Amino acid sequence: MNSAGAREAVRFFLLLGFGFGLFTSRWWKWSWMFCSW
Repeated sequence: MNSAGAREAVRFFLLLGFGFGLFTSRWWKWSWMFCSW
């Protein structure tokens, strides 16, 4: 595996993890606001 492919894979997984964390945190916040009513 070349370094360019590894760098692309790392960047892809970082973006995926960031997007997943943002989505889950937003969903958790909205679900908490909904349940606190």
